[in-house]
Order: sequence, then structure tokens, then C-alpha cells
Amino acid sequence: MKKFSQEDPPVFEQGPIRPPSEAYSLLIRVTRNCPWNHCSFCPVYKQAMFSIRPVAHVKNDIDLVHKYVDILRDNIDGTGGIPPELGSLLGLESLFLFDNQLSGDIPPELGDLASARAIYLNGNQLSGAIPPELGDLLSIEDLFLYSNQLTGSIPPELGDLLTLQYLYLNDNQLTGSIPSNLGYLDNLQRLLLNGNQLSGVIPRQLGNLSSLLYLQIGKFLRQDLSL
Repeated sequence: MKKFSQEDPPVFEQGPIRPPSEAYSLLIRVTRNCPWNHCSFCPVYKQAMFSIRPVAHVKNDIDLVHKYVDILRDNIDGTGGIPPELGSLLGLESLFLFDNQLSGDIPPELGDLASARAIYLNGNQLSGAIPPELGDLLSIEDLFLYSNQLTGSIPPELGDLLTLQYLYLNDNQLTGSIPSNLGYLDNLQRLLLNGNQLSGVIPRQLGNLSSLLYLQIGKFLRQDLSL
């Protein structure tokens, strides 16, 4: 089972945007920013100069990608679960493991992925509780855990994810109440909790979600849904 040593460079550089058709592809960044940078509708690169990355940096990223692939091949194919060693990939920004047949618990070590902006674990056979350590993902924007067999309650620590925009926990076996802490997620745009066995009341604090565009809760176990 492969692990990173302290000498391994932790950073794999990715750009701020990518074409939708390449959303699930692993891209090696050769240049930074935009050579044109005059489009009135795009503010992404207005404060940044175009540059070509040094060859040594590109080679470093290729080496890191090779290590990522080795960890996934050597662990996931052999055990059917998510290897805790993925938590050592400190420069990882996107983790896409959706629509496989992964089983077992979600490793709490994934909470160490401080650079992660997107984690997609949906469409598997994952079980057990949602680790409260996921509340340490302070750069996360997309957290997709739907369509698994997750049990237990929704960790209130998810209310610490202030950069979170999409939280999909639907179609699991979650129980208990909706944490009022989720009302602190000012950037949250989509919240899906339907298809579980939640109970209790809908927290009034959800009314503070000023950026929310889509909310789906579905049926509660008990019919005490007053706000």
C-alpha cells in the first residue's frame, strides 16, 4: 500500500475554470491565465498576467498524478473501499469516485484534504456515518454523498463549511434532525436531503441561506415539519 513521504511535493496545480466537457478529466496545467483577457463577460483573469509554467513544475505535476493513480489502483481495486491514504494528498482539489461499487465507511482522513474544492462519492455502496471530520474541508464547494447507504445523523460540523455551494445527501438512510448549523452556510446554493429518514422540525436557521436556489427535503419520518 503506497503512501506519500514528507519529501513528496504536495501541490498539484489546477486552473480556476475548465470547460464543462472536461469537468471529470485530469488536466495538466501548462499555462497560467488567459493570453487574450479582453472579454467583457469574463472577470476570472482580469487581475492576472498570462504566463507559461516552468517545465520543472509541469514535470512535478505529472509525477504527482502518477502517484495519485498508483494509490487508487493499488487500494481501491483490491479492497472495494476508499483508502484512507487519499487523505495524504494535500494538494488534491477534486476527488471524483462516483458511480462505482465502493463499499465500507467514508474515511475520516478525507477531512485532511484542505485544498479540495469538490468531492463526489455519490452512486456507490458506502455505509456507516458521515465523518464529522468532513467539517474540516474549509475549501470545499461541492460535496456529493447521495445515493449510498449512509446511516446516522447529519454531522453539525458540516455547518463549518462556509465555502460550500452544493450539498447533496439525498437517497441514503440518514436519521435524526437537520442541524441548525446548516443555516450558517451563506454560499450554499443547493441542498438536497430527500430520500432519508429524517425527523424533527425544519430549523428556522435555514431561512438565513440567502444564496440558496434549490432546497429538497422530501418526507420526514414524523409529520412535525413546522418552521
